[in-house]
Amino acid sequence: MPSVTSVTKHEPLLEVQHLTKYFAVKSGSSWRKQQVKAVEDVSFAIYEGETYGLVGESGSGKSTTGRTIMRLTDPSAGKAFFQNQDVFSLRSKELQHFRREVQMIFQDPNSSLDPKKRIGYSVAEPMIIHGQGTKAERKER
Repeated sequence: MPSVTSVTKHEPLLEVQHLTKYFAVKSGSSWRKQQVKAVEDVSFAIYEGETYGLVGESGSGKSTTGRTIMRLTDPSAGKAFFQNQDVFSLRSKELQHFRREVQMIFQDPNSSLDPKKRIGYSVAEPMIIHGQGTKAERKER
């Protein structure tokens, strides 16, 4: 019988629990109680050193999931934690810090990367925007 080694996992950097996002549907000139289910009951955890790819068919809610986690739109239900901090309760300064640390890259490379710029600049651009590090530090990172 093979031996089983117990490994203690660290806390996830980002953990999403039962994320749900509905959008109200406009009917005629008024908003009705009908809703479009854009994302329903999505859960995952990302640990240090991991790269996470969210894949699915067009219209399956990938971008809405990312936008909701980034707080570009409010969730209908669920929780998200970044370094054990509740993402959905972050205020202005905390949210700004969170957005410096977490980024999403869209699947369409033409809208994600500028073909006129070198890849090094494209990767460093968020750090430049957020005033992080010197040019040398950004290059090393």
